Amino acid sequence: MEKKKEKVVKMEEINAEAPETMEEEASDNEGRSLEECLTIENEKLIAENEALTKENQELTETVQRQQAEFDNYRRRTLKEKEELSLVAVGDLVACILPVLDNFERALACGAEKGLAEGVEMVRNQLLSLLSETGLKPLGTKGEAFDPKLHDALLQEEVPDAEKDTILEVMQKGYALGERLLRPAMVKVAK
Repeated sequence: MEKKKEKVVKMEEINAEAPETMEEEASDNEGRSLEECLTIENEKLIAENEALTKENQELTETVQRQQAEFDNYRRRTLKEKEELSLVAVGDLVACILPVLDNFERALACGAEKGLAEGVEMVRNQLLSLLSETGLKPLGTKGEAFDPKLHDALLQEEVPDAEKDTILEVMQKGYALGERLLRPAMVKVAK
């Protein structure tokens, strides 16, 4: 008898907290035993839990996909940034190359010793600065001719020289990293 009173008291408390819900459920559950009502309620909760679990899994998968897409985007933009930086440095260096050529020509003229030393110092400083950016000179006398790196302006038959070797560098070529800025203009042995 006391258990029934406790159940009635609990039911009254529940009814006081959610009277609308309880009235709806009471009308749905008329004629059913307490066990049947609890079973139905349990099944509803299980179905709701499964739906929420499925929604949670879908949201987790969506977040994981978006995280992967973001990581790919970050890697791709970093690579593009590095490539753009290399192109920008290459364009700058290509603009400076004529200055370097003029230093080479001035030194080749055999000017006065003091002037020649000063020009050579400036040239060496400029070469040092540019080599720090990754600039590499191309084309040296005696080197094998490579059509990817050299432009053959002249060919000369020289009995002592090996075929397709550079006899003279008329204008140095330059590469920045793997990018060819300008091919070397050379005279090649036939």
